[in-house]
Amino acid sequence: MVDTSIAITYRLQPSDYEAMMDRYWRLTKARRVRVGVMKIATVVLALATAWLWWSINRGASIGLAAFFLATPAIAPMINRWSYRRIFRRQRLDQSEISLGADDRGFTVRTATSEGRLDWAAVRHADVTPDHVFLWQNPYIAYIVPRAAFPSSEDAAAFVNLVRDKTVGQTL
Repeated sequence: MVDTSIAITYRLQPSDYEAMMDRYWRLTKARRVRVGVMKIATVVLALATAWLWWSINRGASIGLAAFFLATPAIAPMINRWSYRRIFRRQRLDQSEISLGADDRGFTVRTATSEGRLDWAAVRHADVTPDHVFLWQNPYIAYIVPRAAFPSSEDAAAFVNLVRDKTVGQTL
């Protein structure tokens, strides 16, 4: 039997949490539809504002035009600010995380808690170029930055283990 045990220690950064939240909004079909509906609603309201501008009263629609032009530009900044605020309030960077993984599952330890999860409990493994997100359900993910591994080979070994043990598991 091949030894597949992996052990790393890392500290989460705000950018890790932001990356997880970006994946959160793409994780389920319902969330993707919600984001799409909001984009469509923004376009429809912008078109209504343009119609007001050209056909009825330019003065009355200046405020609406400013709002609909500013909203798409400001929304990503507000999201980032919100994610960083949540990160600080949850104190996610205040202790190191030790993660150990083997053929049965993985263990996560911090200064104040410890938990073990079997691979069967990971409903979705989301692998990105910079992170591995192990989703226990549509709301809870374990964040594993690839930068936490001593080498790219170790990160690839972890990704292979995750993919092997979570194949076919869906939310």
